[in-house]
Amino acid sequence: YPLAGYRGAHRYFSAYFDADDPPLFKSFVRVDVAGGELRIRCFAATGCGEHEADPPVEDDVRMAL
Repeated sequence: YPLAGYRGAHRYFSAYFDADDPPLFKSFVRVDVAGGELRIRCFAATGCGEHEADPPVEDDVRMAL
């Protein structure tokens, strides 16, 4: 079987749909455990300068352990 992403015309056209210029509309997850609590946060990674030092939080979930 071909690897994922190598079927059909994907390998020929995927580079045309890839965006490397801001805004990127990607995100990253941070997981913290402290004081008997699990905290999971999803941050926006836009690539814009104003969000570089303090990225916006999209989701914030806390659970007691």
